[in-house]
Amino acid sequence: MQKLSMSLAVLASLCCTAAVQAQAPGRDTLHAYEDGRLPDMFPLTRNPASLWQSNRPHYTRVAGGWEHTGGKLRRPMAAAAANHFGIAAAGYAKANGWTYQGAVSYNKQLEQDVAWSGVYDPYEGNPFLWTDSSSGNWERDHLRVSATVNTPVFGRRWHAGLNIAYHVGSGARKSDPKPFYRYRNISLAPGLTWKAGKHAGIGAYGKVQSVQEDNELGFYNTGTGNVLLYRLRGYGTYTRAPFVNAERQRRGMLYEAGAHYSYRKGRLFTLVSIYGAVNEETVYEGVIKRQAYGYYHENRFGGAASLFAEGIDRGHFAAISFDAVNGHADDVAYHAQTAYSTRRRLSAKAGYWKRNIQLELRPFLQQDEFADMATATGFNTTSAGGLLVLNWRKQLSPRTCLQLKPAAGYRHVLQDSWQQGASNVIVRELIFPDYRYFASSRTMASLTCAYMLHSGLHITHGIEAHAGGELGPENTANKTIRLKYSILF
Repeated sequence: MQKLSMSLAVLASLCCTAAVQAQAPGRDTLHAYEDGRLPDMFPLTRNPASLWQSNRPHYTRVAGGWEHTGGKLRRPMAAAAANHFGIAAAGYAKANGWTYQGAVSYNKQLEQDVAWSGVYDPYEGNPFLWTDSSSGNWERDHLRVSATVNTPVFGRRWHAGLNIAYHVGSGARKSDPKPFYRYRNISLAPGLTWKAGKHAGIGAYGKVQSVQEDNELGFYNTGTGNVLLYRLRGYGTYTRAPFVNAERQRRGMLYEAGAHYSYRKGRLFTLVSIYGAVNEETVYEGVIKRQAYGYYHENRFGGAASLFAEGIDRGHFAAISFDAVNGHADDVAYHAQTAYSTRRRLSAKAGYWKRNIQLELRPFLQQDEFADMATATGFNTTSAGGLLVLNWRKQLSPRTCLQLKPAAGYRHVLQDSWQQGASNVIVRELIFPDYRYFASSRTMASLTCAYMLHSGLHITHGIEAHAGGELGPENTANKTIRLKYSILF
């Protein structure tokens, strides 16, 4: 708790620095970054040392809101409905050549009818999961803190940067056997950028991330029947037994590295970036006598290329990116690889804007595959689609601004196949419904409305409402409703 208090104090000081130096004329520049009209270097390169290149105005934003999600078009281990309540603060500032960015957020989730899940996130990739034969409502609390700092230029051409991110949370089900988890994720990412010439820049970064999750299950048998604990070992492989109490631990380390090259001349800006990562996780049972029962190995790699013809009032951009994730599970009991999964995603963006109107097209092609060698069960799907987004932001008066952002799209399944080598409760309740989810074509639509009121030299109030959803086969659907209030200094 002492470390957390220190982190919050540092972020608060960053936000105060930004608030003192905030400038009202910078609102248009800030909106241009948020709308993607100007290249936001840190997210594009994944390199914290490139933060100084995003020439945002100084700002602090504090926000709070509510979001509701739900519907039948969902994966089988997801909640039937969920309400999220959150508060967040973020800020950006430059002082004496140094660049700072900080963010902190707290989120409470109230989830209804969560089945077959007793862990933080059953879809993180690791197939060695815990669950039991009952379902119920969950309550979760999560806190996220991040801070990024860039040095002034040194050696005439160099900048160094560092990002620290901390995520901690806990959750429990309200019904017996009341599974409970504690989750902690901390990452450290240093980086460098080098000005290679008058117009070119090169950067590289590294990242190390530690993940820790502890799970507990406790049950008092009243004689009405046993609760069964399922230890999932793959996409169809599992062990099952009655229990009184049990404990599980997940430990993981991720190592990532990447590089980028940028070229800017006049209004034209181009960027090429690549990254790769290795994630190793071990799942244990027991505390006094801790024993490993599964290892998970994951490789990630990808790259992107972007082109901007910059201009706040008029311009265009185009980008293409590729991301791949390969994971496999090694089972201690089987002494062999029992399951693997792959995902390949090729996505693009193209946008054009002129004054108040911005139009953006986002096509994609995605392939997913899941397989369990022990039960010869699995599936793969290939889908393609796209989203068309219209962004209309109008300054109604010197003090008020209105934004409307409708979007519509379609996801079409080009190919799908299902192989069933085993027929058990996990295949029937989890694997086959998951295949149906991935093999479902769907229509997507959303509308975001935002109203901003500039009430003083440094203060802007904002109200945002969002409604969206997807419609799949047999009238299955999901929906998202969000309301948010924010203050910008």
